Amino acid sequence: MTLDRARLAGLRNYQSSEWYAALVIRPLTIAVTYPLADWRWVTPNRCTTAGNLAKLAAAALILSPGHWLLAAILLQVGVVFDHMDGMLARYRRTFTKLGSFYDKVSDMITWTAIMGAAGWQAARRRPAGRPPRAWRRDRADARRRAGGRAARAGPPRAARSTCG
Repeated sequence: MTLDRARLAGLRNYQSSEWYAALVIRPLTIAVTYPLADWRWVTPNRCTTAGNLAKLAAAALILSPGHWLLAAILLQVGVVFDHMDGMLARYRRTFTKLGSFYDKVSDMITWTAIMGAAGWQAARRRPAGRPPRAWRRDRADARRRAGGRAARAGPPRAARSTCG
């Protein structure tokens, strides 16, 4: 398969400047989109839907222990489809306000689900009733500091009660 330079130039986008998107996701998206770009049944909204399904499946897998690798792979597939929808819409000049709205709202929903699942899993992995180690260390330091001040700044010895 030979690459058509004009077609490849139409597929390229330089919207995201983050290093991971620029070095990993963008080339991967171009590689996936190049053979599919002229298939009429592959639409930007269908790409958004496929990305949503992959990311929601990843969020569900984050909640089940032992499936972290599959969750990470599905999350990357979802991100590729998420980049592919915009690239395909710009390439075909079929971008709409509804498609843009659908993409943005679905991103908010799926990333909220992913972060919620990750937070839930992190909270489940901590023993119940015990704060994280850093919090315990900070409280111990605060008690040590307060204990030193309390001993120096307490009431005079004669005023203390001797009962009991």
